[in-house]
Amino acid sequence: MKDPEFAGCWVKIDRARQHCVELERAANEWLETKPYRFRTDYDPVANVRVIRLEQAPIVPRDLCAIIGDAVHNLRASLDHFVYRIAVIESHQDPPPKAGKLAFPICVTKDGFDRRRQWLGDISAPMRASLEEFQPFRTHHVNPRESALWILDELDIIDKHRDFPLALIQIGDRLVLKPSGPGIAIHGLAAPKPLEANAEFLVYSSEDPAVTLEFDPTFEIAFAKSDVLPEGHAVGAALETLARNVETVVGSARRAPGTASSSPSNLG
Repeated sequence: MKDPEFAGCWVKIDRARQHCVELERAANEWLETKPYRFRTDYDPVANVRVIRLEQAPIVPRDLCAIIGDAVHNLRASLDHFVYRIAVIESHQDPPPKAGKLAFPICVTKDGFDRRRQWLGDISAPMRASLEEFQPFRTHHVNPRESALWILDELDIIDKHRDFPLALIQIGDRLVLKPSGPGIAIHGLAAPKPLEANAEFLVYSSEDPAVTLEFDPTFEIAFAKSDVLPEGHAVGAALETLARNVETVVGSARRAPGTASSSPSNLG
């Protein structure tokens, strides 16, 4: 249930999801143009044919902008969350120290403590509740695997440069169309970001005249990123980020009949 006290947060999340729908539509329209070319090389030593990507397509920058809009709305929702908590606790709008309020996302306890000013005059119990969402609490082994940390890093990237994007092959949607009998498949590359001259498929045929048409299906993924594993599909990543932000915002609970009281539990 969406708490009306945090309506501004939910509006931001809903807007992010709208951007995700827009991204999927725009990406599909671009992919329908088949912005990639393949060639088939013959290896006379191994007597096989190798299907390779002739030229790696460049993902349109418009798609980067849509991804950035989705990311920024999700990140802003968390800052709205802290602001609303401060309003509820102080009974003031704007609350004290409004200009400094933000949702810290930290990989260490020291980093969280150094950002205490981001939480203004929010009560100690509430600070402790917000701390439970921090990457150093939720991901003890590797805090940088936290969805919130990834969200924060993507938001920073979007402020300064385009996202590194590429296409990945969807392995379970591969269509192979032989022109005749006697085709043998010797190897199929694992899904990964497309690169020029990338090897996709190795096959042979009993009759040299028999060839194989290669018709893969692709989707957009992050490539060569320090934030996400290479080849992580953008749509799936944004969905994970949105669900995690919804968990944070949806954790606000107030006792019945106390519309102006502070949330009693955040997690």
